Amino acid sequence: LKSNQQTTSYDGVLYSLSLLARKIGAELLFEGIENSDQFYYSWSRNARYYQGYFFSKPQGILIEKNILKERFKKDIYHFIELERKKYKLEYQLSHQLNEKLNSLTQSVPIDHNLDEWLYKIAVNLEEECFRIYITDKNGYQMTSNGMRVNKDWMLLPALKGSNWSWRPFFIENLIRMDEENKGILSDVYSDIETSESVRTFSFPIDYQLYLFIDIR
Repeated sequence: LKSNQQTTSYDGVLYSLSLLARKIGAELLFEGIENSDQFYYSWSRNARYYQGYFFSKPQGILIEKNILKERFKKDIYHFIELERKKYKLEYQLSHQLNEKLNSLTQSVPIDHNLDEWLYKIAVNLEEECFRIYITDKNGYQMTSNGMRVNKDWMLLPALKGSNWSWRPFFIENLIRMDEENKGILSDVYSDIETSESVRTFSFPIDYQLYLFIDIR
């Protein structure tokens, strides 16, 4: 671990390594752990083994096997509580977005001009997102990108007709939305266009169409 590790790209590399380890049946060792934050970071990225000055300075003999057991228990209980709080906040956000979009889509009847309908939805999401668009069930973008620029919404048609089915979990999420009849909040990732850390909330609407809103 490095002291300046907290970047989205670095985190993405470690997340990819954790997925690879799981797929091939390997285990991860995190080295260079010097404080409790790095210990938590390693634990939350699926580390099995830990090494660093935070646990013990180098010695001429091996330390007793169970010397850190009780300390680990306390730390891991604390980590679990942090994760619980994080996931509860994510579920609350997802619930709030589902409630708001259910209300909006029912109060604003969908029409043939999807760009106009998208704009009507976007102006009611001032605090929630900076980009919004619609795709069909095959991943083709059916609208312009609604983009919030200096507090105003603009419709940018450049990506209309693009296909997004290649994105990770795209098809899986469409099926989940159909089966569960509710929206899904993504994990944090780096946006291709802006390089910002964002989440995407995807929401099923009528006529096998799906609304996507990007959140900073």
